[in-house]
Amino acid sequence: MILVSVLLGAILGYLFDVKILTEASILIEPLSYAIVFVSGLSVGYSLNGRKLKKHLIIDVFAMPIFISIGSIVGAMLLGGFAGFNFWQSGLMASGLGWYSLSAIMISDYDIGLAAMALMINVFREIFAIATIPFIARYVGFLESVSAGGATSMDTTLPVISRSTNEDTTIIAFANGAILIIVVPALVEIFINIGFK
Repeated sequence: MILVSVLLGAILGYLFDVKILTEASILIEPLSYAIVFVSGLSVGYSLNGRKLKKHLIIDVFAMPIFISIGSIVGAMLLGGFAGFNFWQSGLMASGLGWYSLSAIMISDYDIGLAAMALMINVFREIFAIATIPFIARYVGFLESVSAGGATSMDTTLPVISRSTNEDTTIIAFANGAILIIVVPALVEIFINIGFK
């Protein structure tokens, strides 16, 4: 469904004059805040009344930090092979799998980089869904959470849940919720570095 939506949107955008998107873009920021607020509520609700083990609390807060650093630094190091500089690679990877928001934020400045960010983050999600069971089985449960990035609280959560255990599922949900709060800031930082 993700790929079909992207392809259908690209075809319609190419064939028709979709000026309505310019007017609709004013809704992006308030909707982003609403998503982040609901994510915060979800994390609080999922942790409410639960006696978390000490190592779980550490993992909940350490995972987003390491996933953010690893994703962005990895992209910066490998982006050169695809012809991108460090900043462009970091910008596109800063969506951490949240393809819709990062692409929309970048599209105000560079439509080509926005399209690449969209595809990179869509492929990250698809790759995560396909590989999480193998990563969980042969590498480790926490490592399987990192594959999903920001999607570990929604689209990749069922795969993580089936492939790991209850503790890892809690960490995955909290990780995704925290990353959804972090992604807009990361994308904005890279936009400010490169465009402002």
